[in-house]
Amino acid sequence: LNAAIVLCGLAYITAKQKHGAYRCNTITVTFNEDIWEHAITKAGHGKEVNEKLLIYSYFSGIYKESGSYGGYPMYVEQNKNDGKPFKNTVGAEIKYCHEISSWVFMHPLITTSNKGEEENECSWLMRSQETLDYDFINVASESSFDVWTGEITQGSTLIVTCNECSERSDCNYHGTCSTSGFCLCDKNRFGDHCEFELPCESLATEKAGQINDMTRWNPDNPIRLVTGEGGFKLNRVYNRPVYIQRSLSGEPYDLRKYDIRQKITAAPSSAPSIWPTLNPTYQPSLSPNTKLATNAPPG
Repeated sequence: LNAAIVLCGLAYITAKQKHGAYRCNTITVTFNEDIWEHAITKAGHGKEVNEKLLIYSYFSGIYKESGSYGGYPMYVEQNKNDGKPFKNTVGAEIKYCHEISSWVFMHPLITTSNKGEEENECSWLMRSQETLDYDFINVASESSFDVWTGEITQGSTLIVTCNECSERSDCNYHGTCSTSGFCLCDKNRFGDHCEFELPCESLATEKAGQINDMTRWNPDNPIRLVTGEGGFKLNRVYNRPVYIQRSLSGEPYDLRKYDIRQKITAAPSSAPSIWPTLNPTYQPSLSPNTKLATNAPPG
């Protein structure tokens, strides 16, 4: 009788798991800097095939559960600016592949084969170790991943965190947990879990550095925080603030995403890490005509 009760309980929990219970529906995924130099991308409804540079970290961001695949939850990449579904861009997917009993990362417009060659199972670009676990966060914390770089490269990792909350402590006591399960941060905080203080509105180096005949890198021409309408909404990419410095013509010529997770202890440099240019390139590593979700920020 006790065994029957246990089995019924396990069956109930499994059924609930398949319908979204006991797991996070919105996650943040951070990829390593793995690179596939000659990634095979598809465009024009899959009829045109091109080779592009694929940097896996471009796919870091928010993934939201969108139905299921083979009885397991499937997560789809979201817009990096607002965490909402893409309007025109095709997002990446994280799902379970029964053929290899592993969780896989894939993109509908990236293939691992060309010219009729056999493709990876479930078109995987990254795969976990074999598992039957329904909880992808748990899998990512315990498993290393194989990554496709034109060949199988072992030992890559993913950092996966849940974006949802159940109580005030999940918001670091700097906000409240809403009824929808997301943190509503205090006015001076931001982040999925209100973990960051609002950043400085403008930055400048300690002394001027001559850039060219027209523009000087000095406090009179600061790097300013990018905000939304009215200056109230903080624009973020990968959950980080974005700063822009403009030339005298008003055109932006230096854009930076600042990582503020680690406190800087070394003395700051008076010069930028990369000298700006008035002639930036707007060509991303993966061309927009492939409509991949690799641009930051995407539309």
